[in-house]
Amino acid sequence: PGVAKGSGWDQLGNRRNRFFMYENNNNPRLRPMRQAIYEYHRSSLDMMHEDPDRSRAIMVSALTTIEQVNNAVPNSAIVQMFADSKRTEILEIFKGASRGQQSKVYNIMVKIDPAQASQYAPIK
Repeated sequence: PGVAKGSGWDQLGNRRNRFFMYENNNNPRLRPMRQAIYEYHRSSLDMMHEDPDRSRAIMVSALTTIEQVNNAVPNSAIVQMFADSKRTEILEIFKGASRGQQSKVYNIMVKIDPAQASQYAPIK
């Protein structure tokens, strides 16, 4: 019984493992992150073909929520995994956006993904 032993369940080392993904997915403080991920995918990506401008606006709203979560719970595994998995997608989507949206997304992404800030230069 209890938490399984093994290299993905350590609470003390790297915060990017199964333990922290489980913890982040069940932590009430990260509920806005889970809602933002849903909005990002369901209300934005899934509707991009119908209305790209509206979908990008929804995506900016979701990214703003993720930025707020990152400010409240710095270095959370779920925010970092989101940034790692969505970086290229976000860049491609916002290459066709307005200058204002590009700037806003750039400012958000360099805060939640500072180690990869140079990757966001195309939308700066």
